Amino acid sequence: MRPDVLFLDCYGTLVEGDRPVIEAVVHDAAERAGVDPEAVDRPWWDEFSALCAEAVGPRFEKQYELEAQSLSSVLERLGSPLPRRVVEQVMAPLVDYWRGASPYPDAVELLETWTACPIVIVSNIDRADIVEAVRRLPPVAAVITSEDARAYKPHVAVFELALAMTGVSADRVVHVGDSWSSDVLGATAEGIRAVHIDRTARQTLPERLTSVRERRTPVPEPVERHATRGPEPVEGRPLPVPEPAEGRPLPVPELFEGGRVGSQVARVTSLLDLVGLLSV
Repeated sequence: MRPDVLFLDCYGTLVEGDRPVIEAVVHDAAERAGVDPEAVDRPWWDEFSALCAEAVGPRFEKQYELEAQSLSSVLERLGSPLPRRVVEQVMAPLVDYWRGASPYPDAVELLETWTACPIVIVSNIDRADIVEAVRRLPPVAAVITSEDARAYKPHVAVFELALAMTGVSADRVVHVGDSWSSDVLGATAEGIRAVHIDRTARQTLPERLTSVRERRTPVPEPVERHATRGPEPVEGRPLPVPEPAEGRPLPVPELFEGGRVGSQVARVTSLLDLVGLLSV
């Protein structure tokens, strides 16, 4: 299928994932608090994921704030709270990553050579951060963030906003991302075909996921802790805030190993594989 618009995730898809930075932040926080880093790492991710799931519409908060809240909460439960100013010092490398992550070579080549349709970045990130990050990338048609949608992938509000801003129907779009839960399940919940990029070709995917409402935390992903995050939105287009679609189930997509998009999902190990996959 040749799409009318190609949606691309940013962090972990176009730019390198955040795992090395997360490890550094975790070790710094644990050292300052006098606790085991393992007691911080996964619980921080779980707490952050739960906050993201609840941050919809009027309850939305920016990603930086949710990261800080969740890290502070974990340390407090461990009996070693840190002052907010110290938490912000510890998180400084994460902010630097969000704003200056290095692009993958295949991402740069794809963005420089892709002519089949407009490319739109759809990312879980605060807009101020991604505006800086995309300066390292070739230009794209538009960027849509969780802050714009006032929700976080995999919530369908993010994809509904992307479709509304581009004026394209879901069946004419393909979304590409490295997160099975946020990108693949989020896109297919809105009827968008998805391509899962796994550069390691080693990720073990779940046999069945019925809905994000049943699993409040994303599927553990061995390469990056978060897979999230290009120019300003399309000129003159408003940023509507879609109403959350309460109770909508996430369909279970069929995975086509390295093949053409036959139904809902395909898998690739390089963004350059999209050229052949989406050329017909």
